[in-house]
Amino acid sequence: MVWLNTNSHIYHFAGTRSYGKTKQGAYMCEADAVAAGDRASRSKIGKKAEQQQ
Repeated sequence: MVWLNTNSHIYHFAGTRSYGKTKQGAYMCEADAVAAGDRASRSKIGKKAEQQQ
């Protein structure tokens, strides 16, 4: 699950500073965000934590 900033079309992973906190956004799965042409935030701290588990 990622948080997509619908204004900038950048999505954020759980555990990052902007996850769920931008003014305009929506929760969605990463595959849907990528399919819509959105890109990941450069801060992937949450994604790295998920992969280590």
